[in-house]
Amino acid sequence: TIDGTAVKLNKEDFEKVLAVNLTGSFLAMKAALPHMISQQYVRIISISSVAGLIGWRGSSAYAASKAGLIALSKSLLQTGSV
Repeated sequence: TIDGTAVKLNKEDFEKVLAVNLTGSFLAMKAALPHMISQQYVRIISISSVAGLIGWRGSSAYAASKAGLIALSKSLLQTGSV
């Protein structure tokens, strides 16, 4: 995985981690939701990490992406989008 402290990590690598862990999950949810809704059976399981809750030394991008995934999943539930 690409990661490191915020001081050492460059913007491009930070964005790559977000693209895989957060944007990828968002796009998969977005693609699957219309089909699930039409079947009236919506179940999405998001796999995150404790790093998304408490942070993780030397893993700023990973922790940020997992925290984002947690928030995305909770937001979908709260807005009734799922």
